[in-house]
Amino acid sequence: MIINAQCHLSFMDSSCVQVALFDDRLEITSPGMLYGGLTLKEAVNGRSKIRNKAIAEVFSRMELIEGWGTGIRRIIKRAEEYQLRTPEFTEIGDTFRVNLFRKEGKKPIKADKKPLSEERRQLIKEYIREHGCISNREARKLLNLAESTTKRLLKQMVLDGCLIEQGEKKSRIYRLCA
Repeated sequence: MIINAQCHLSFMDSSCVQVALFDDRLEITSPGMLYGGLTLKEAVNGRSKIRNKAIAEVFSRMELIEGWGTGIRRIIKRAEEYQLRTPEFTEIGDTFRVNLFRKEGKKPIKADKKPLSEERRQLIKEYIREHGCISNREARKLLNLAESTTKRLLKQMVLDGCLIEQGEKKSRIYRLCA
């Protein structure tokens, strides 16, 4: 599905192909509607108009795709083979979305929630003692963490009463509670 999305995405939009995993489905959203006036019914029946022929040709030579016009039919066939609900294909605004559903009755996937590291918390406190405050960017650099992980850590430290936050969004800083 992701390879198919790459073959058909619109580079006129600066968005990327988005992959989202939910408890009940895998959702692939690609910038650009069906290309060249192609209808959903035609696409399901194997008609294809390729937006990115060079990309599709490379994927074909790499044997990642079998041929033109087989993507949607192959997705449907694989869902049937695995006894999954029929995939959902929709155009939403200027995007195309495919939903591939989990088997009914399967337990939801649980996120691996690791506890916040006390060592990370201590490093943040030491930095603030030395510099007076810390920003998300400084904490990311200090801890070598992703922005979302750092944001979550700082937010939890505020909720725990260790830190107070000042400022809005990008200019937000954190100080130790008195």
